[in-house]
Amino acid sequence: MNFLIRRLQLDLVPTSPRCAILMLRIALGVQMLLGHGWGKLMSFSEKAATFPDPLGVGHTTSMALAVFGEVVCMGLLIVGAFTRLAALCGAVTMAVAFFLVRHPVLITGYSRFSFVRASVILNCQSTPRCLALVLSAQVLISLCSSVS
Repeated sequence: MNFLIRRLQLDLVPTSPRCAILMLRIALGVQMLLGHGWGKLMSFSEKAATFPDPLGVGHTTSMALAVFGEVVCMGLLIVGAFTRLAALCGAVTMAVAFFLVRHPVLITGYSRFSFVRASVILNCQSTPRCLALVLSAQVLISLCSSVS
């Protein structure tokens, strides 16, 4: 019974901050490298021409920067070399992907949603109800962007 209590209290896990930082670095780096970067690296030649270009530097350059941030920098983070710079590059890559590619409405206050797409997503049965929902969402977005 004492063995079970000791295991449940996680006494086997080291309490060193260095060990915790090492585990966080490895977990974050492997997840980013395998979950995001490796697929981009392996399909670079096929997807480079159609990759989003949020910074206006060209599709191939944008993909190269994303691969650098998600593969090279995460590899450096895993081995512990230039960790602050590598983490910063990875964070900037993810911020660009999130705010400029996936959710530009959070920055610009303008949604690229069309009425047809919104009505399909909302699965509205009547056009006036869909129009009311879409317009109310646009009013909320405008109010939120004008307040901040």
